[in-house]
Amino acid sequence: MLLKSTLVALLLTCTTLGVTLPSTLVRREGTTLESVDAADSADAVDANAIDAADASVQEVDASADAAAEEVAAKAGSIRGFDVSQAQAPFNPNFWKCAYKAGYRKAVIRGYRQACGTGGSVDSNFVPAYKAARSAGFTNIDAYMFPCTGTQKSGSCKSPKKQLDEFLKVIKDNKILVHRLWFDVEPTPGRPCNAWNLGKSANLAHAKQWVSELKKTGLKWGIYANAEQWTSMFPSLSSDIGSDLPLWAVQFDKKPGVSTTTRFMGGWKKAMAKQYYLDTSTPECKGSLDLDSFSE
Repeated sequence: MLLKSTLVALLLTCTTLGVTLPSTLVRREGTTLESVDAADSADAVDANAIDAADASVQEVDASADAAAEEVAAKAGSIRGFDVSQAQAPFNPNFWKCAYKAGYRKAVIRGYRQACGTGGSVDSNFVPAYKAARSAGFTNIDAYMFPCTGTQKSGSCKSPKKQLDEFLKVIKDNKILVHRLWFDVEPTPGRPCNAWNLGKSANLAHAKQWVSELKKTGLKWGIYANAEQWTSMFPSLSSDIGSDLPLWAVQFDKKPGVSTTTRFMGGWKKAMAKQYYLDTSTPECKGSLDLDSFSE
């Protein structure tokens, strides 16, 4: 990686000569160039020139983001993200910043495995929802990551009990969500042991869960990863409820629902795609996953 002082000098020289730097020399994240350290003051350049270099780099970054979003727009997708923790520690103004940056869909974790207690409502759910609404978000979903495996102490609450707890919080707090999602993913080697009942037992348990979801009369969908499917169920074609919409996990960093290519469980298409995991927004930081949605 080039030293900051070298990069600044290179940018200024190329600007003077009318030469455009290759995009490979510009970092995609954290592009703002810091002031030259006091120790490098002998090599320091005029502050106005540094500002000009900053603006040039930021312009390249914005152009790349716009290109990615253009691809998503052509694919008929809504720009969004999902969160499983509070964002304030990363950026106190995260929600307002995200809305201003053009994100229009947010999915918030509302229920978690809660090892040892059999499942519980996520303490961040209501505060995150209120912050999102206050920032301007109206297209909000929520998901539950339920307790589904064997616990080191105690056992998972029944599917109905976990659902009742989740839906009660939604009702009591007058939370308005477009759709609810059921997260199906294993947690091998972790205390909660999600979906570790054995493949046949997992399939039966998943179908029991889907039956309970449908009984609520609410709009539900399934979040799942084709690459994890056969670690939980007998085969790639094992169907737990393909009549419900799919939120597909495909970590390829390509936005757009229509770019989903990996399917399982009877699904032939997706309603949403999680394309970038465990990341942050380039504009507002945070800790989240990036997604594309068709509604």
